Amino acid sequence: MLHRWVGYWLMFCFGILIVLALIYVFVYQRLLDSPDYYPFWLAEPYFYLGLPAAALITWKVHWGKNHPLQYFVVTLVILIGVVYLGSGHVKEHRGERVTDAIQPVGVVDRQLITREGMFEVPYYPMNRERLTQAVRNGEEVEVTLVREKGLILSFEDEGFAAYPLLKRLMDFALGVFAAGVFAVFFYVVMSVWWREFRVKGTSLRISHWGRRKEIPFSEVIHVRLDSFHEEIRVETEEMVSNFPYNPTRAAELAEAAKRAGLTPIRNGRRWVRHVQYREVRLEEDRLILEGDGQEKIPYDCVAALGWDPVIQITMMDETNYTITDVRYTDRAWFEELAAKVRHAWEKNGQLYSMDVDPRERRVALSLYD
Repeated sequence: MLHRWVGYWLMFCFGILIVLALIYVFVYQRLLDSPDYYPFWLAEPYFYLGLPAAALITWKVHWGKNHPLQYFVVTLVILIGVVYLGSGHVKEHRGERVTDAIQPVGVVDRQLITREGMFEVPYYPMNRERLTQAVRNGEEVEVTLVREKGLILSFEDEGFAAYPLLKRLMDFALGVFAAGVFAVFFYVVMSVWWREFRVKGTSLRISHWGRRKEIPFSEVIHVRLDSFHEEIRVETEEMVSNFPYNPTRAAELAEAAKRAGLTPIRNGRRWVRHVQYREVRLEEDRLILEGDGQEKIPYDCVAALGWDPVIQITMMDETNYTITDVRYTDRAWFEELAAKVRHAWEKNGQLYSMDVDPRERRVALSLYD
């Protein structure tokens, strides 16, 4: 129950950020050259602080899924911090708006020097040529300002505004990009939070965004229980599923893998199916996987190759193959496969890297981008 309510809380927080970002896109385009943008300018720090806050919450979501109460407290503290810091900007710059005439005598960056003193123009898109002309002619200019804070919010004469189309389009694109970043954070957090698995008899039940899928353990070929990287990985011939590490779930999965006939390696941190294919053949220009069907893997289409001792093959189209069959996972057989792949790469003039870790019994080859 707690997990569900924290999930709703996260949906609310990230949803608000996306909505606010889209509102700012519209408001910035419509009100930037008017005094009505003033309250939105005061609130901008909340928006800017929301980006690192959302990134931090997203970064800790795997930990938070295993500790929902602590995660809720952390997100609440972050939210309070954002409100506190943003409120400082509001208190510092909030004041009464009035319309008055001033006589400018100089312009320096976004500072307007007048006979009454120096004023800052925090957001209004100024036309510097028109202001320079007003300074030269000694004109009085009607403005909306917050006198006690030294802020000029807008000019009554629209001729003092300069918001060219290119700048408008760039600001629009930046606003849409910010909304997109928050949307990505929302997707990542929700994908992790609402993705769960349970062992149900001889099947693995995966829940994701309210949808359920059952995978018979007879189809599972590889299970990785990685407490160091806080990840659980389950592979079949057709799919790979990743979940945040949970000790209880890991123990249940290990027991289910044992019942399903998978063999433990690396002290039970990984489980593999030792009989996977009828035959795996190394031909001159391709690898043949003979199972229920036949898979042909051209060596020159391989993008990465790994052994640990499970063999992982990644193709250039990002298709992945995993070989756990004990007949084909010894180092000598892998070296023969790697030699054929390297030969194909070298023949095509492709550069690659090779990483060998004897202590971890791991070899990895990959093409340079």
